[in-house]
Order: sequence, then C-alpha cells, then structure tokens
Amino acid sequence: MKANDLRIGNGVRIDGKLYVVVGYEHRTPGNLRAFVQAKLRDVVDSKLIDRRFASTDELEEIDLDRREMEFLYADSTGATFMDSETYDQLVIHEDVLGNAMLYLVPNSRSWCSALRATRSA
Repeated sequence: MKANDLRIGNGVRIDGKLYVVVGYEHRTPGNLRAFVQAKLRDVVDSKLIDRRFASTDELEEIDLDRREMEFLYADSTGATFMDSETYDQLVIHEDVLGNAMLYLVPNSRSWCSALRATRSA
C-alpha cells in the first residue's frame, strides 16, 4: 500500500519490524513535495516512533485479525480482556492502549485487532 493510504489501526512491516499506526498526518508544505508524517507503535516492545514517508512510498501492509473481546478490569499490570468465543484472557499494557484506557468500561464488548503476522520477521 502507498503511504498516502495509511490509516489509524493499520498494521505495517518496516525494516523487518511490525508496527501499528496510531496517528498520521498528510502534509503539503508550501512549494515542497507532500509527505505523510506517521506515529507508529512497535508491536513487540511497544515503543512509539515517528516516521516520515513520501506520499508515493510503498509499505508492506499486515493483515489484522478482528475479534470481539470483553474488557474485564484494569490493574497495575494493564487492562484484562476476554475473548468472547474462547474465553481466553489477554492482558494489554496501558502504554499500548494509550488514551483508549479513558474510554473503557468494565464488562463492555468491542472489536479488537490483532496482528496475524508472526512477531519474528
């Protein structure tokens, strides 16, 4: 996919690492070429990076697996979710969720995305 097509929640592979787009902005400064400024979160270590791409740069898109999860509770280890089909529980650290933690209500269900690609690339 082209950098112009980036959207929040997309999964991409850059330099062999998996990232999820948490923010992007398409900029066209004056008489310079347009570019895309993206904030990306590393899937493995949850570090947030800023990258600039030319509008025409090609990125490798990673498929996301979306499934319904129920938010159970939050504690010092992070937010605990339960898969609605298998009842498996998953803890996601607060750094990964960011501002979404402010809007989570216990026992509420929502659709969550998970990367289908393996973490070892």
